[in-house]
Amino acid sequence: MDHPEVEANAKAAVAWCERATKHEQSIGGKAWRYTLIPRDAVNANSTLKALVERYSLTANFVAV
Repeated sequence: MDHPEVEANAKAAVAWCERATKHEQSIGGKAWRYTLIPRDAVNANSTLKALVERYSLTANFVAV
C-alpha cells in the first residue's frame, strides 16, 4: 500500500472517478468512487459496505 506505484495508481484512479462522476451526474447518473482495500482488512466478519466506507479515497487522500 505504501509503494510509490500503488500510490500513483490510486491518485490516477481517484482523478478518473472524479471525471466520471462529473460526466455521469451531468446526465443523471451516479457518483463514482475508488476504494483501495488492504488485503489484511478483509476477514469473515467484514461487510463490503463497511470496507468501502473506511477505505474509499478522495482527491486529497493520504496513503494509509
